[in-house]
Amino acid sequence: MIFTLLLASFFSFSQELSAYLTHERVKMGEPVELNLKVKLPDNSSISFEPYDKEIPAVIKKEDSQVSQNKVTVEIIGDFFDTTKRIGNQITWVGHYSIVAWDTGKVVLPAQKIMVNDSTYYFEEVSFTVMSETIGVQDELFDIEEGFADIPGEQTFLQLLKDYWYVAGGIVLVLAG
Repeated sequence: MIFTLLLASFFSFSQELSAYLTHERVKMGEPVELNLKVKLPDNSSISFEPYDKEIPAVIKKEDSQVSQNKVTVEIIGDFFDTTKRIGNQITWVGHYSIVAWDTGKVVLPAQKIMVNDSTYYFEEVSFTVMSETIGVQDELFDIEEGFADIPGEQTFLQLLKDYWYVAGGIVLVLAG
């Protein structure tokens, strides 16, 4: 009986954490929103320290559980959060606007939040970045290649054309 009462009180006063992205697949350079959400009972205090300019992440291969390489995801705006109250429940929501510049399945780590002096973690989230780019990165430029003319064998007419003044001088000396 006491166990059931404790279990019921735990679930009725526990917080509900969720992390989600606005897109599961994006093009390289396309912004995506990362949202963190906590539902709490009334009179709860929250402490959260957001990342500043970058979020550390890893790229995973689809067929492997092991991370392949560490990357960073760029934060392209200020982190902002809001608190809403509905009845006796508080909902805290934090927003990041991020951009990934590496292709593959990008996995963002679980982020820490303090609620009433207890530490909790949001679940890690992932999204796939495709190699297609958007915007200025798509501009195409011509490849400028340098070529050098390789002189071939010169004929008598080409020599006369290139050195006409020498031939003219010889004719004047012989005529005079």
